[in-house]
Amino acid sequence: MRPGPPAWSQPSISLCRLWFVCASLPFAGCTYDVTLGSVKYALPAMSCGTWNSAGVRTTGGYFVGHSTDEPDDTLSYFVFDLSPIRGRKVTTAGLTIPGTSDWKFTVSAPGETPPLQFMLGVRPLPPSLTLTQVTDGSNDAHVFEDVQAEGDLGFAWDASGSITNTYGAFSYGTERFQDAVNAGGPYPMFAVQDYASTTTTEEYVFGGAVCNPGIVLSVTVE
Repeated sequence: MRPGPPAWSQPSISLCRLWFVCASLPFAGCTYDVTLGSVKYALPAMSCGTWNSAGVRTTGGYFVGHSTDEPDDTLSYFVFDLSPIRGRKVTTAGLTIPGTSDWKFTVSAPGETPPLQFMLGVRPLPPSLTLTQVTDGSNDAHVFEDVQAEGDLGFAWDASGSITNTYGAFSYGTERFQDAVNAGGPYPMFAVQDYASTTTTEEYVFGGAVCNPGIVLSVTVE
């Protein structure tokens, strides 16, 4: 077997071009894996907001669950620009959401350690909805209902609402997110409460937050 080139050898033209593409993207960081031939993009949230079960929309913050101040079940949406990865084949994706100081878990999760945890799922845009409905609509309970009816792209358990966590976004129903990447452009992702959503006690994460710049959709493509 022929030995590989030394570490200081001149990089190939294709790698140089790829480095130039990564360096020239002002809104999406990316890294290149020479071994796998894949590129990982970090796409920051362009905007965010919430919808609750009463059909009320808010903008500029994120909140998932229900509390004394927010008694209606609530989900969050985050809009990302998929243009940098339009048409690429997705291999992995994860939604990173920073924690906040305002959170509360009250319902035990069977089999989980510690028992008080919050299950958060990531969901795609339902076929029945448009981006405009999500970001500009109001007084529409169907938005919350239709997102709740969707299956998760991935999920994770939170032992604390104050930590930054990354939730899988390409584990289930992968064709849905791949279709969105094929189309490119602005696309909303949703964070929902997957467990104990019907309890009467307080159960929520991300209370009182602004649209944090640390909200990032990381996508690896080929």
